[in-house]
Amino acid sequence: MLVGGEDHKVGGNNDYEKPYHNLEEWTRKHFPQMGNIAYKWSGQVWEPADSLAYLGRHAHDKKNVYIITGDSGTGLTHTTIGGKLITDLIMGRENEWAQIYEPTRKPGVSAAGSFARGAFEMSSGYLRWLKMGDISDIEDLKPNTGGVLLKGKTHIACYKDENGVVSQCSAICTHLNGIVKWNDGEKSWDCPCHGSRFDKFGKCIQGPAIKDLPPV
Repeated sequence: MLVGGEDHKVGGNNDYEKPYHNLEEWTRKHFPQMGNIAYKWSGQVWEPADSLAYLGRHAHDKKNVYIITGDSGTGLTHTTIGGKLITDLIMGRENEWAQIYEPTRKPGVSAAGSFARGAFEMSSGYLRWLKMGDISDIEDLKPNTGGVLLKGKTHIACYKDENGVVSQCSAICTHLNGIVKWNDGEKSWDCPCHGSRFDKFGKCIQGPAIKDLPPV
């Protein structure tokens, strides 16, 4: 059985185990026959301001590049629609959904609130530039945890493994320079600005960033 929920913004949590605890508590209440948990993980959902996917020709290459993205958690539906829509576009046939899902569309008035809220959350993520860091010294780190250390004017993402060996990389996201945050549940570095994620050693595992965090 798969159980999902407890949505939260990437990099927006302080207690990453609580969502898992809440899901387990809810599931055991409604399905008392539940046994042990085999796996637990977070999956990122791209949420457009108007909750509709972007399906069609890419904005910057309208001739040869087609996209299906912004699924808002309903990828099975949108990929089915997108497959039909893009097939028609390639074959030069008219499709009644093309304008609705046009990737270059502008959010309507009803989506303005969602867009403004997202912009505010994104900008608030940059406030981490003003913080002194999550830790004041590497010795503050417990094994298998991480934290951002401010050294001079440099933000350093420090991870200490089970044997006490410390790895250091830049804490500046390679997408648009947000300061990453340690995710203790997933053991990853998450950017609260645009949702990029990196593994504990700085390797990029989730876009929009496409480059690793450089080592320090």
